[in-house]
Order: sequence, then structure tokens, then C-alpha cells
Amino acid sequence: MDYASLVGDWSGTCGFRLLPSEGFAEAPATARLETAAADHTLLIRYTWRHPEDGPADGVLLAGSPDDSGEVVVAWTDSWGQSPNPMILRGEQDGGTLSVHGSYHDEWGWEIDIAGDQSSLTITMRNVVPAGGSDGLAAGRYESQIARFTRR
Repeated sequence: MDYASLVGDWSGTCGFRLLPSEGFAEAPATARLETAAADHTLLIRYTWRHPEDGPADGVLLAGSPDDSGEVVVAWTDSWGQSPNPMILRGEQDGGTLSVHGSYHDEWGWEIDIAGDQSSLTITMRNVVPAGGSDGLAAGRYESQIARFTRR
């Protein structure tokens, strides 16, 4: 993934659902992408709207792959991940950056960032721990999908 090719302002929609049994609530979304550290780091600032709680925003800070191919991302979001950022780790495969982290000990969170010069998609998945929880089956489900085009 060429971070410099993604720099700029983007607009689109973000679909959100809390539970896998719910449909996605779609709302307008924006993103601004910048690079830093000689284009080795990608900064994504985004806005979206929660269907009940209103405006929300977040930041993703992605490094470049190290010698082993690992990429580290810091993520924070006013609705879903605050006050401290979550650290996620993963790898790039072509035009997609895929990372994963954890919260509440056993729960997981995955983020995929896929983009080129004309489109950008950020997909976030909740990963329910083995054995399930509160009526949810174990496994992953998409919680948030943001699709953007250049402004």
C-alpha cells in the first residue's frame, strides 16, 4: 500500500451496527489522510455518525511494515475506543492493511484499510470470544464499514 497515494480529503458513508443481528445504519462520513515521517506513517482522521449518539470521530495512525512485515496501528474513536488508543498489529497485502487487537481480555477487534487513488474502504470487525457471550455466537462480524471516494 502506497501511503502517499492516499493523501487527501475523502467523503462517503459509514454503516454501523452494534450487533450482528442488526442492519447497518448508514450515515455520511469523511476522512482526511496525511503522511508523516518521510511517508512511512499514515494518519487517518475520520468522522461518522452513530445512529443514536450522534457525531463521532476517530484517528488511525499506521506505521510501515518492519523487517518481518508487521505493521503496528494505533486507533482511537470518540464512540468506540477512548480515552486511550488501542494498539493493533498485522500486515499489508497489496492494497490492504489488516490489523487486529483485543479488549476486555478475550474480545478482539479487526480493522482493514483498503485503498487506491480513487476509493478507500475502512472495515471494522468485532470478534466475539470462544464460547460466545451474552447470546452472541463466537466469531467475527462486521461492525462498521466506511466507503469513501475523493472529494
